[in-house]
Amino acid sequence: MLTWTPTGEPGVYYGLAVRRFVPEELGMPELGEIWGHTGFLKSFMLYWPERDATICGTLNQSAAPGVFSQLRPVAALVPAAMRELITASARRARDNPKLV
Repeated sequence: MLTWTPTGEPGVYYGLAVRRFVPEELGMPELGEIWGHTGFLKSFMLYWPERDATICGTLNQSAAPGVFSQLRPVAALVPAAMRELITASARRARDNPKLV
């Protein structure tokens, strides 16, 4: 299931019904990697093992082709959500050191 095969798109690999996205290959090394899948009509569910976080949602935009490229609507959304999770985690650790 997690044996990855290159898809031909930079930073995207495919396993058995699971995709692996490697933002480092797209110039975002601070994000680690994410696993999951993108579905019909721009829905997605991704797991970020480095942070033990799940990112999921839908954009309900069937007109836009694909998912992770400059022309694709999720392309900016997922890295932005990942960066926000990093910021929120650092803020929580700073404000509540006993919770870390």
